[in-house]
Amino acid sequence: ITNTPKTWASKISEWKSPRPKAALISLVRNSELEGMLQSMRQLEARWNHKYMYPWIFFNDEPFSREFMEKTRNATAAECRYEVVPAEYWTMPEWVDEGRFMNSLDYLGTIGVGKGWMVSYHHMCRWNSGFFFRMGVLQDVEWYWRVEPDVSFCF
Repeated sequence: ITNTPKTWASKISEWKSPRPKAALISLVRNSELEGMLQSMRQLEARWNHKYMYPWIFFNDEPFSREFMEKTRNATAAECRYEVVPAEYWTMPEWVDEGRFMNSLDYLGTIGVGKGWMVSYHHMCRWNSGFFFRMGVLQDVEWYWRVEPDVSFCF
């Protein structure tokens, strides 16, 4: 009864490092470079230049030299570039491909956004869980997912 609950301030001071193990992550294509730079500039100018959280970029194909050079020049923080393994990006063998393709046709017919695109479904599948299996994220406890062409109001 004499033990009082610790305050958040005292708990934080007991951590080995008060800085969260975190990263800024983005699933982005080479063709989205300009949009990614726009998002990065805003986050760097208003926030990350103080904290220097690393940027981790993911793509289903290798990043171009131009993409890597320009994104590295947009931040003083570390940048990492990872290719999503094929098993995380392709259709599982247990999926009936004919039914899947028929479903895409139907989604396109009724006007469901990007629902008719195979790559969109791969992206959704990866974002809904497979990203956490990426080795580069094993030591990351928190992440902020950053999309290209996003405006942040601070």
